Amino acid sequence: AEMDRQGPWDFILLSLQWEAGEDGTVVYHLNAGHAPANSKFVGFVCNRGSSHKLPDLEAVDDNQKIFEHILSKHYEMKVGVGCEKFVHDRQLAAIYRAIPSIQHAFKVLANHEPPFDHD
Repeated sequence: AEMDRQGPWDFILLSLQWEAGEDGTVVYHLNAGHAPANSKFVGFVCNRGSSHKLPDLEAVDDNQKIFEHILSKHYEMKVGVGCEKFVHDRQLAAIYRAIPSIQHAFKVLANHEPPFDHD
């Protein structure tokens, strides 16, 4: 919705960014032809009528080729980024994201709260 309010867009790159100084989800207009530090593109959304701007792909091509093409043409197209940001590094962020699953498993399988108050 945020990108739609800014007018027509061609692509939205979906990314994860660690050590970003904040936790949360942001959407912004891409102003540079490279990924931010400590980030990884994981997918993209193509707006109706923009698929012709993608390169011809072979079945064996990976998504990185698409990301690189969109990044290299960011000045010709309207490209946004939808990013899930994490304060912590990649490993610690994965641990924190897993805590609700661990709590659920303890409650359902062991019928008690997990002992998170121990070192």
